[in-house]
Amino acid sequence: MLAMPVHNPSLKWKLNDEGNVVVIMPRRDDLSGKTLGWLFGVPQEKPVELDELGSSVWQRCDGDHTVAEIVTLLCREHKLSRHEVEITLTEYLRTLGKRGMVGFMVPREVAEAAGVAHQEVIGLEDVATTR
Repeated sequence: MLAMPVHNPSLKWKLNDEGNVVVIMPRRDDLSGKTLGWLFGVPQEKPVELDELGSSVWQRCDGDHTVAEIVTLLCREHKLSRHEVEITLTEYLRTLGKRGMVGFMVPREVAEAAGVAHQEVIGLEDVATTR
């Protein structure tokens, strides 16, 4: 809960007319991504629109808010139970991480224990191949 989620700086994003976040996801750049793109005409980029709650979380993935702070804010704003938000937010951030959309800044001692003390952000090292 001390981790601070942060957007992948290589991704472009914007707010649409409804105030929802639209993240522009590039097509995978590895061999299978290029091959499937060529075979099926997959575009170079795909817009991914987040819903209201997802947009609220995304805007707080700025490296200034810890996961615990985001939980507290979501509970307050959406009148949800803390337990419900913790479970849902954890899964949502895990999904964003797997897609290479966010990484996590963690305290130095946590990074050292994980063997990645040399990294500023955990989870973005293989973004180019995980999208």
